Amino acid sequence: MDFFETKNENPLYLLSMEQLIYAGDKGGCGLASLKMLLVFLKKDRNYEYLEEKGAKSLEELKLLAEKEGVSLFWKKANNKKSIEENKTFPLLLLLEGKNENHLVYLKKKKGNGFVLYDPDIGETSVSLEELLEKWTGVYGEGKLQKKGKCSYKKEHYLTFKGLLSILSLFLLSSLSFFLSFYFFEGEKPVYLTILFLALAGLFLILEKEAIRLEMQRFDKVYLPSLFEKKGDLTEKYKRYLDFKKSLFFRLRTFVEAPICLIGTLVIFGINTPSFLLSALFMILESTLSLLVFKPLSLKEKMDLSSEEEHLLSLEREEKSDKAFKNYLSFEKKITTLSRKSEYHRFFDLAFALLLSFLPPLIEKRIETNFFLFEFFALVAVLETYSPFLEALEKEEERKKSEAYFRANFKRKP
Repeated sequence: MDFFETKNENPLYLLSMEQLIYAGDKGGCGLASLKMLLVFLKKDRNYEYLEEKGAKSLEELKLLAEKEGVSLFWKKANNKKSIEENKTFPLLLLLEGKNENHLVYLKKKKGNGFVLYDPDIGETSVSLEELLEKWTGVYGEGKLQKKGKCSYKKEHYLTFKGLLSILSLFLLSSLSFFLSFYFFEGEKPVYLTILFLALAGLFLILEKEAIRLEMQRFDKVYLPSLFEKKGDLTEKYKRYLDFKKSLFFRLRTFVEAPICLIGTLVIFGINTPSFLLSALFMILESTLSLLVFKPLSLKEKMDLSSEEEHLLSLEREEKSDKAFKNYLSFEKKITTLSRKSEYHRFFDLAFALLLSFLPPLIEKRIETNFFLFEFFALVAVLETYSPFLEALEKEEERKKSEAYFRANFKRKP
């Protein structure tokens, strides 16, 4: 039988649901690829949280798919080049690996190449030649047999009570802070400004304490499982801390930062409508900076990470002379990257300083206090918007971290 005889007859194919899912640990590529196929066929993103220990072989994955109402057919292509004529997507492809074969999710054909969802590295594009070089010829097709909702649900790592406490205290702190600015304007009593600033500080301290208590609860629930699986405890604990940090950082970034940004724009925009124009330019500059400069620095960081791994391998092989020379070069590159980050920060502040002249010129209020007031307001916009963009940029990295966490850390009963 020739490869890919069937055609996709689903008229809603182009509108179907697809999701990149990462493998939580070594050997988890098969289960992760199957999860992606189940999400696509069953139209339910909760299959990302499907758990099945030991489902690694093709036969085990087939049985697991049947259990979830999907028929998974494993086939061998007579002619691997016939994949170029394939009209059926998605597929699961078995690729050759260094130590063992590797399963990936073939999303679609794009131009003369293909788009893969690799559970280890994420979304990647490959040419036909690159795919044929790595592909074993084995592929899997899925067919929906039984509809139904997924019984697996996303695990909530933070408690409702903890979230409510943190967000309530944050809102009270923000409201007090913005009210202090409101009473700062005009001939209003100065003591009200001082009072609301003091309240803002108090609520901020209480919010930090609420976060600390929620972190303690998180550790009590998940940290005991650190010792349950064999492996490098130092590496596992580092990955644990990375996920915990990203969890609370994400809470503050995606919830608190937008509230601060909107509040700043409203408070300062009411008093000085021209401030909104300078804030818009500040937001555009931050966005362009992320799109243009951040990918370059991200590539440099990835190159440095690869170089660090190479240095560690040299140390393990006891090639000290070669390792020392490479280490000097590595340190120089780190310093250069750090300076670039400082220069970029300086440029942001300089741009905010320049934009601070805009409202005084438009309002025809050339006053030092008014200028400084606008400058600090723009810095507030920068400080709330930039972390939000950076968090969006690191979202895929966070998903990898969560996949590892789910595979290696379980909730204490």
